[in-house]
Amino acid sequence: MPASDSFRRTTHLFTSESVTMGHPDKVADQISDGVLDAILKEDPKARVACETLVTTGQCIVAGEITTEAYVDVSQIARDIIKEIGYTHPDIGFDYTCGVLSAIHRQSPDIARGVDHAEGKASEEESGEHRRLWRAALSEIAPDKRVFVHRDYHAQNLLWLPERQGVARVGLIDFQDAVAGSTAYDLISLIEDARRDVSPELAEAATAHYLALMRAQGARLDEKRFRQEMAVMAAQRNAKIVGIFARLYKRDGRIRYLAYLPRVWAYLERDLNHPALAGLRAWYDRVIPKDKRALQPQGDMA
Repeated sequence: MPASDSFRRTTHLFTSESVTMGHPDKVADQISDGVLDAILKEDPKARVACETLVTTGQCIVAGEITTEAYVDVSQIARDIIKEIGYTHPDIGFDYTCGVLSAIHRQSPDIARGVDHAEGKASEEESGEHRRLWRAALSEIAPDKRVFVHRDYHAQNLLWLPERQGVARVGLIDFQDAVAGSTAYDLISLIEDARRDVSPELAEAATAHYLALMRAQGARLDEKRFRQEMAVMAAQRNAKIVGIFARLYKRDGRIRYLAYLPRVWAYLERDLNHPALAGLRAWYDRVIPKDKRALQPQGDMA
């Protein structure tokens, strides 16, 4: 629709400023950028808040930087000043000027705020997470290892009704097979990341499995087996949450976000087992429920 007459303007005033790379503001910007580039080349995870001031015979580089890399700030500043063209002291400023580096490590308060904003666990929290998982897994070390498909879920299964017995189910993906827990493929099937499986259906499948195992004469401690199921399921779902989040954030594969609520729901259900009380407390504290979903950013469809 055309703009109303009240918003029409017949006179416009346009102003702009254009400066060359030798302007003091540009010199300062290029030095700060040079320090940033040099640090990120050595340490891509560095945090750099760097500003530069230049004046007659003096260059001051200041800020807060957290990194494992070492760069020669004074040399970087002088090299950039020389490259710009300040090569003669008669003009009052050149690459032989004094360079003061007033850089220090990022304050702990800011670091904690950045960590929280980025959704990162602290080193102490990460260490606690590893210890809790090791303890839980050590309790269910299987006495007997069996063939485990790992990717044993509906999307990799084919129903072949013309066949009989177990041959009615065809498997199309087994490249990740390992030797492991008898519970692993069962929980992969009843906690399918791509399909909803109700607690009632999962329990019916588990009861059916246990009944068949007993009918075959297997010696089975049901309480221990259910603990093994809970731990294996929680471990698997925690891994899937991380993989799917990475596929979105790193590779832009937005469709994986749709699976996260379902996988988190499975994980929360798994963590209700008493053997996982410590891990449940960790997740509730470090990744509260309102932080357990990623929101799409931009158009990545």
